[in-house]
Amino acid sequence: MKILTNEKAIDGNVANIVNGPGQTIVGPGNVSEFSKNSAESGADGLSPMEEAVSAAFKEAEDEERRLEAEKSAGDASNTPAGADGVDVKGRVDSDPLLKSTPVSGMDLSPVSVTQEQKDAFIDSIVANDRYTEKFELFGGRVSATIRSRTLEETDAIESWLRRKVALDEIKTASDYGNAAREVLLAAQVAEVDGVSYDELKGPMRSTETPSGVKDPGWVEQAYMWGKKPVALCVALTRCIAEFEARYWYFVENAKDVNFWSRGESTAE
Repeated sequence: MKILTNEKAIDGNVANIVNGPGQTIVGPGNVSEFSKNSAESGADGLSPMEEAVSAAFKEAEDEERRLEAEKSAGDASNTPAGADGVDVKGRVDSDPLLKSTPVSGMDLSPVSVTQEQKDAFIDSIVANDRYTEKFELFGGRVSATIRSRTLEETDAIESWLRRKVALDEIKTASDYGNAAREVLLAAQVAEVDGVSYDELKGPMRSTETPSGVKDPGWVEQAYMWGKKPVALCVALTRCIAEFEARYWYFVENAKDVNFWSRGESTAE
């Protein structure tokens, strides 16, 4: 049995993870764009992070409506047949939520953290365990626990997405967004309302067999999320984006003794 690695290098421009049909979500790779001051909120009461995400969603939705209008009118001049006019090649390399290390020099200062989260992060490192955070959604009616990924999982996800793009099975921004969202949910959602979700199952990478190439063992776990309500999946993906930003903020401050001193907190 042969383990397949990154079969084909994919070139392209910077792109963010799409977490719904035509919708873009920001992650740790561009968390500096959220806000220059986490203590300020907009006039509508949203936090800077929520405002940035909402703005990105609105912009993407407007673009989706434009493309749909062109398609309905039969105007294919700006929309190639079988595609949405967006080149997805290169998205795996630039996707901020798939980064196994933070982008050099990125500004993570707007991220809000509590002493309890700092302690939990250190405990996970000392115990050689995954770091987790609990989120309350929809007015507290839904609770979810997000967990960190391993390096092996991140590499496996990147390899699988590269293969799908190379085989032309992922052609559009929507295709990529759905695939990336589902695998990230499978990898990082540990629990929703008391229902636990297993870590990614092996084999982690695609394998070559006499009958052809077999997908990783965790693919069905990812496809399962495609059958969940889109509102829940989008909300959970936002939680993952916030989680990842905070996770790398901790890593970025690993050597700062003052940062880890008890009593220090950036939460409002």
